Amino acid sequence: MKKLIYITIFSLIFICCNSNKKENIDKDSLKVNSVLIDKDSSNDNLIKIDSTNKEVTILPIHGELNRVNLVKYYPKITDTIKDLRIIRSEKLNLKPGNGILVSLLHHNTGTFDQMIICTHDKSLDLIDKLYIGKATDFDNGKSHTIEYLVINNNEIVFNQVDWGFVKKDNEEEIDTVKYERFNIKINNNGIIKTEQKEVSILPIHEELNRVNLAKFLLESELKPENILDNYNHFNFSNIWTQTENNNVLGVIGKEHQRIQIKLISIMKNKNYPNEYLVSGKSYVKGIICDFKGNIMLTEIKEVKKLHFGVDDQYADKGIKSQGILIADYEFHENSEQKHSGVFKGKLYSKWYVNSKNQIEYDNIEFVSDGYTNNVFVGIWQSHTTKKEKICNWADYSVPNANRDFNIGAGEFSPNEKYYNKGWENYSKAFVFGDEKAKKEELKKWWK
Repeated sequence: MKKLIYITIFSLIFICCNSNKKENIDKDSLKVNSVLIDKDSSNDNLIKIDSTNKEVTILPIHGELNRVNLVKYYPKITDTIKDLRIIRSEKLNLKPGNGILVSLLHHNTGTFDQMIICTHDKSLDLIDKLYIGKATDFDNGKSHTIEYLVINNNEIVFNQVDWGFVKKDNEEEIDTVKYERFNIKINNNGIIKTEQKEVSILPIHEELNRVNLAKFLLESELKPENILDNYNHFNFSNIWTQTENNNVLGVIGKEHQRIQIKLISIMKNKNYPNEYLVSGKSYVKGIICDFKGNIMLTEIKEVKKLHFGVDDQYADKGIKSQGILIADYEFHENSEQKHSGVFKGKLYSKWYVNSKNQIEYDNIEFVSDGYTNNVFVGIWQSHTTKKEKICNWADYSVPNANRDFNIGAGEFSPNEKYYNKGWENYSKAFVFGDEKAKKEELKKWWK
């Protein structure tokens, strides 16, 4: 009997000890928003569980940096900055070899963003750095924008644009003041070298075309060849009418007044296979104008590697090819209608060829942050005054908008600052779920 009592007591002690041990283990790890932070980790890595339950390592040199990690992984880089604000590092999709890591360091204050490209070795020791520049919001009549495009595993291009007021026909308009293009190469030792510097002045709509492509591609790489002639027999007209009109988002003018565009009819020209005849309507501040014009294909390029979406869900769909088309567009509004003019600029569209050898609208990466398609970038010019305004629209986003315009983390959400420019009802409907506002947004105003 005594032996049984002793066995019971020892069992209870064993269970309590293990329970306390498990509790201590749980306390030594913190799990917040699916990120596990191990206090005993020697390399400060974070293990993030993504939507597919795969572990993704987040290195301590990336993301928002505290002062300790800033000094540890980016020594002396920010020593000359007196007022340090938010410091974060963005991983760049470059793979120069030998395990070299390439990052873009951002010093962000909300009104400007200083950028420095950096390289680290496998041990996360800093190898090299190069100051890129400072992007600024529009203030005191000027701004500076910086965009980049990854060319291949060891080459990246930075496009920097100075914007300001330029006098045209005795009126001031926002236009390009200066454009700079930097080609940067990184060798397999992590050394950064500026290969080329191009400085020029371009018309505003051409400049917008140059800086838009990086985000549009979502890091996909294109083959260099323009194979326009190989696609003459295909009909692309259906890809420009796929998206519900409430998801076609646009602005006109530097104040980002909302504009809605509806392409109603698109027909391929039988005599000129690269031309598409277009009719549609525009809607700004309650004014509706009819327009007619054309889309003229100028380039078609295929991607180097097919993409199949999350979990490769399109891998077995028989996709034959994927790519982008680049076109010139010109739509003339009816000159007899009030406040009418001409839309002109460049169009970028993503497409793929399905198993039936037909062109399809490429929405495979739709769930990705930053997804957009059918990007129209250019200007609107008044029939009467010949005054030009920036005018850009696209599916699911507004291309080349002010830095403070879209405050959505994933999906589009206009800043309250722009509500009086036609964006208040949109926010009520699709950000805050107001049913009355949504009903208004879903009206077919073009009929």
